[in-house]
Amino acid sequence: MEYDTKEGILSYLKRGLAGLNELVRARGEAGYERREQLNKWIVAGRYHMDSCGNTGLCFIDKPDYSGREVMNISQPVISRQEMLDRKLEFTVVFGTDPPKPDEVCPICLSGWMLEDCHDSKRCSYGRWEGRCVHPECAKAEIAKSQLADFKQALQTAGCEPSGIREIPNEYWNDDSYNVVAPWYEVTIGNAKLKMGWRKRVISVEILEGWEMPQQVIDDLKEKNITVWQTGFHAWGYDKFEQTLWAVREHNC
Repeated sequence: MEYDTKEGILSYLKRGLAGLNELVRARGEAGYERREQLNKWIVAGRYHMDSCGNTGLCFIDKPDYSGREVMNISQPVISRQEMLDRKLEFTVVFGTDPPKPDEVCPICLSGWMLEDCHDSKRCSYGRWEGRCVHPECAKAEIAKSQLADFKQALQTAGCEPSGIREIPNEYWNDDSYNVVAPWYEVTIGNAKLKMGWRKRVISVEILEGWEMPQQVIDDLKEKNITVWQTGFHAWGYDKFEQTLWAVREHNC
């Protein structure tokens, strides 16, 4: 059972990223097909391997508590007892298996090695579904295309922004699971709006300058728009454009 001893795991790691993938597969088969009770390990300084055959990335809180980052321990293999002795505290995100040795990021066309394989995410939806990407590559690509979509939608809604400032995503600020797209602070005349995707809806908050009178709220509610005194939720860009047009017309 090389896949469940320190010496055996080290022998897998000597074969680089290919060896790590073989180890993940071997432990998965042992735990799920043969129902073996396995030992717990931290492997390659970042991957937690549990007693059931699962593998996941280890995350720790950033020093300023602004989010989480991948744990990085120089020791290649750490046993459960060593984890306890060192009082390691971390969160494991499963479903974060390492990329395959022959995979490349579809954006930058670069691959991975054992030393940097943690810098990857396998996309569960969208244009890269099923493929591993570098998170920073995906963030840049998503931000670029999303900004173009918002600019087009604002124009269709009759708005001419004098400024669009990128701000952190205020709905989902933890990118341990998914690549997180930015939100925006948009200036339109004397108004300042905050907007961004919140799961399947676009959230819009009026920060200053515009009003949302009760008549406008009632009219929008009749159209099944989620709306309140300082903002609204729109299911997609079409609803966003229609709702923003109605709010803008009242204020301009």
